Parts: sequence; C-alpha cells; structure tokens
Amino acid sequence: MDWSKEFCLKDYSFTLGEIRDLIISVLILSFIFTYALFNSFNILNFLQSFLIVILAFVGHELAHKFVSQKFGFQANYSLWVGGVILSITFWLFSSQGSGLIFAALGAVNINLGKPSKLKYKTSITINDIGKISVAGPLVNIFLAILSYMFLWLNPGFFKLSAEINLILAFFNSLPFPPLDGIKIFVWSYIVDLIMIITPLILLFLPGVIGLFLTLLLTVIIIVSLFLFIKMHVG
Repeated sequence: MDWSKEFCLKDYSFTLGEIRDLIISVLILSFIFTYALFNSFNILNFLQSFLIVILAFVGHELAHKFVSQKFGFQANYSLWVGGVILSITFWLFSSQGSGLIFAALGAVNINLGKPSKLKYKTSITINDIGKISVAGPLVNIFLAILSYMFLWLNPGFFKLSAEINLILAFFNSLPFPPLDGIKIFVWSYIVDLIMIITPLILLFLPGVIGLFLTLLLTVIIIVSLFLFIKMHVG
C-alpha cells in the first residue's frame, strides 16, 4: 500500500500514512487513558477515554495541521516510535497507581519543498511558526471552556475533559524544546506567558471566584490575546 498517497480537498490534504498514524495514536492513547483514569477496563470507560482523546489530542494536532495548511504549508501528522514507547512505559507506572500519562505519541511536521498535488510554500517565518504553534494549545483551552459549559450534562466526564485539555495546553505552552511553547516564546514571550497563565486560571480559579466569573475572565484574556497578536505580532 502506498502510504504517501495524498488526498486533497481545496487547500487541505491528508496522506494515507497520516490517517494510519492518527488512528494508531488514538487507539493507544484511549487504551492508556482508560487504565490511567479509571483503573479498570470496560467498554464505557474506553468510550469515555476515546472521546477525551479525540477532543484533546486529535483536536490539538489537527489545529497545528489545518493552520499550517491554511498558511500555505504542507503539514502532516506522523507517529513517533519513541513517544509510543514512552507512553507505554508511563502507562505501566500508571497501572501501579501513579496516574502518569505521556501523550506525545507524534507531531505535525511541516514539509518545506516536498512534492505535493498542492502548491505549498517552501519557506517559513518565525511569525508563521508562532501562529501555527499557538493553535494547538488554544484549541485545548477552547475545548476546556466548552467542557465547563456542559458540566450540567455529565459533571464527571466534562470536568475530566476540561482538566485534560487544560493540562495539555499548559505543558505544551512551557518554553522548552520540543514543546510548542519554545516556538511561541521565540515568536512572542508575552503570548507564551498568556498561554501558560490561562490554563492555570481555568484549573484553579473556579473554586475561588466561581465558574462563571472564571469563564468571563478567560474570554476577556483570549480576546485581548487575539487583539495583541493582530496589533503587535502580525
């Protein structure tokens, strides 16, 4: 099978290999989350984990991909074998009650100059890299806000969804390689600082000032962030 075969839809594309790697990543992470979060395996727990993975992990990676391709770059998700090994290793500790989860099973790579059916750009700027990098954590923050808004439907599931998304947003925004945060920091340290603080606000302030005021404060911060990016960093 030709895993490099590319499917194009207007300005966006997927390869068979990319779809394969996403499916493998989702299944592995869903299995790991089931044991790490629920300490037992059954269909209901697996389905909950599967939904959280689709929301948090796939949403994060596809945000990088779609923003990259929107800007005119060829970008594809690829599985990282080392990440799979680390994830399984962390899961073995989690099965002993540590609760550790390593969710970096792969990454979206920008392929400059690689042949494609679409005419992608062959050079990239720091401004482009910064916007592409911030897209993933931003999606996790938005998903966390949505999860909080639907708490009334299923408090247990949506609280867990919010927390996982916020933890992913926070750690990915830390300015250390190979995390998104180092690329955001080089682009704008102010944007990176906001991306680090915002998940912490959503994690810890609801119990202090209430959920409504926390969400209102977060919306103000996000709107201010977009205005700052538009006015100061392009």
